[in-house]
Amino acid sequence: VGRSSLGYTGVKILFDECLTKRASHCLIDAMKLCKPPMHAEFLEEHFLDPATQIGKSALDPDWAQVLANEGGWCVITCDYKRPKGEKARAKGPPLHLILPAKCITGFFMFGKIAQYSGFEKIRAVVYVFPRILEVLNSSRYKLGTRFQIRATAKGGYELTEWPLKG
Repeated sequence: VGRSSLGYTGVKILFDECLTKRASHCLIDAMKLCKPPMHAEFLEEHFLDPATQIGKSALDPDWAQVLANEGGWCVITCDYKRPKGEKARAKGPPLHLILPAKCITGFFMFGKIAQYSGFEKIRAVVYVFPRILEVLNSSRYKLGTRFQIRATAKGGYELTEWPLKG
């Protein structure tokens, strides 16, 4: 994967905790089969590294800032909703607003995908992965662009841009 307008010299993908550790590791192993192999990590393991100076219980704004400082990351997550309740709102803004502000491209699994099994989440990512690669290497999209991964009526998945309003 060459340098694109998104600023990637290589693709670094972070799977957040919305995917299980086991599902994330299946996808991480699959990324190693790409030509060239892609770097992918599970969020909680990335932040166990002492070099990041942040624990696995870090809030979204904190870990997103670390990724922004490291550069070249995109995130695949199910965390697309606005926080509900006082406790959830105290944790900061929603991830779908944090990532664009930090110039981190985000791929958000929408709808009921968040409730699907780990296997089905893996299938969703694999299904749209050629499109994810296309996006990451396209001159059309800037760092921080958001995308939706949605289930289709025909049993597949689609990836579409999710523009910020306003």
